[in-house]
Amino acid sequence: MFFVSKLTSTQLVNLIIGFLFLLINLSCSSTEQRGPARNSSQFYRLGYPEVTTNAIGLINVQEQAVLSIFVQIGLNSIITRKDGEEKVAKVIIEAIVEKIIGDQSQSFRKAYTINLAEEIETNINGQFEFTQQFPIESGFYKIAIQVTDLQTQKVATVGVETTVPNLDANKPELSNLVFLVKDKVSNEFKPYLTYSIPQRFDSLQLYAQFITANRPFKKATIKIDRILSDSLPARRLHEQEVLPGQLPFVGIDYRKTNSIYSNKLFPIRASSEKLLEVIETLPMPRTGNYVAHVQIDYSDTCKLQRDLYFSVKPSVIFCLC
Repeated sequence: MFFVSKLTSTQLVNLIIGFLFLLINLSCSSTEQRGPARNSSQFYRLGYPEVTTNAIGLINVQEQAVLSIFVQIGLNSIITRKDGEEKVAKVIIEAIVEKIIGDQSQSFRKAYTINLAEEIETNINGQFEFTQQFPIESGFYKIAIQVTDLQTQKVATVGVETTVPNLDANKPELSNLVFLVKDKVSNEFKPYLTYSIPQRFDSLQLYAQFITANRPFKKATIKIDRILSDSLPARRLHEQEVLPGQLPFVGIDYRKTNSIYSNKLFPIRASSEKLLEVIETLPMPRTGNYVAHVQIDYSDTCKLQRDLYFSVKPSVIFCLC
């Protein structure tokens, strides 16, 4: 009471307005801007298993929260040995899943032993792909994937982070974004592990899940921006190193983007559905660096947003020697 009596009427009004503005932002602004970070991780080291991994949390058809883990292993990085007339190659894939709640965490492990001998002889793509999905509580998770080559006992470890949405949340949620590409054999879209995508695919499909919490929203949009970046090396091999302060050094500039695609995802409506799927099939962009934005607006100040940074690479890289 003493503190209030020392304020003028104008200061008191400004204090109340500021407090209300803070409450509004805390209650409805759920924009997620973490900058250019990838949700996939890769491990490349001579003599060790070459591993690419990704993880995403979603709601399955039984309306249950699940965590999907994708692991890709380079078959030429796994050691085989002769056991009689057969080749033997085995790996252990272990997932260490850690849920982060404030300053606390809890973790558990899942391990799978896989015999790769047959894969090495028959797989023409040179990659072994492992997918596992299991039910899990909603929340924010850190996942470490360990791949152990049982012939050498060498371990490759990669880590990813993801959020598992809550279908019964009391406020709207938007899952992480994931790209899918069309498999030529099954002619179906499947998740693509990394965000460095070769141009050989005809199209991309962006997928996410939107938990509405039975709240109406004004609009939902998707946008793809091209990020300014170099397409040529800053110097030729026989020239001196280019310093960052010099003009030829550009690299990639996340502040400068050009919009190449935008579309509305849902019509304006008062949604009675708990879960809406974001499925957008996109034409394959030309080579370069990009960011995909999915944004859902409730008002001028309340919105949800997820970003996904990715690059498109040539299908074949030519070396001019």
